[in-house]
Amino acid sequence: MLRIVIKNKIGSFEIGGGSHETCRLISIDGIGLVGKTATTIKFSGVPGNKIIDASVNNRVITMLFDISAGDFYLTKILKVLQEECEILFFLGDKRRKITGKVLESVELETITYRQLYKIAVQFYCEMPFFTDFTDRVLSLSTRTDNFPTSIEEGTAYITLPAVATTRSATVKITNFGDMKTYPKITVISQEPANSITISNQTTGNSITLSRTISIDEKIVFDFEERKIKSSISGSVINSITDASLLDSIYLDCGINELLVTNDSINLLVSEISYSNLYSAVII
Repeated sequence: MLRIVIKNKIGSFEIGGGSHETCRLISIDGIGLVGKTATTIKFSGVPGNKIIDASVNNRVITMLFDISAGDFYLTKILKVLQEECEILFFLGDKRRKITGKVLESVELETITYRQLYKIAVQFYCEMPFFTDFTDRVLSLSTRTDNFPTSIEEGTAYITLPAVATTRSATVKITNFGDMKTYPKITVISQEPANSITISNQTTGNSITLSRTISIDEKIVFDFEERKIKSSISGSVINSITDASLLDSIYLDCGINELLVTNDSINLLVSEISYSNLYSAVII
């Protein structure tokens, strides 16, 4: 069963199917694949045009629904629609989210005076892709406990001396969306270092920050916003090497093997946060 929740700091309201007690969805458009704007070039003697660049357009979602409620509830809905909204889609076990603004006037038609209204609203979404309700946050500093957690028949299955924990060199991160996504990676060095390198072993891309890094200095690599910020020095984006490209660190669809290292003995604490991106919502 489809449910749509519209919410922001002012409040929220819910739209459902024909049996919903207050807001019944009549139609919805703009939740499929979004269009693109292409730049083309024509070659003499060659049929058609060659696409040299294509960018995804903003998404426009249009909803038409009935409101079976009094003036108070209608006023609440109109107040919510004045500000930027999160649009939440509940589709069985799937959860999708997008952010939109109402830029045009809301069309309101009175069907039954002070009881039943029909409303049409358009949301303009600057970010045209849907996401999960929350970002995924995972550690990139995984360690494995090598000691057993139980004793069977009085014998522990371990031979001393032994290493208590081992650190995995690479961490597998899964992008469950249907397009690549740019993560945010936070690194804290537990010892002085002169560089930090982030590599996606799956795509073959890497980026290196080359500068003096202090103990417990936190470096945030925001690849979506194309920013690198130090807790001590502020922006350090000018310290990446010439061979590093900020848009090269992304998570491809499926499993990505990431490796975060420094130039010393690799004592790092790091985590990754990212959004799974979806090109459409299928009702």
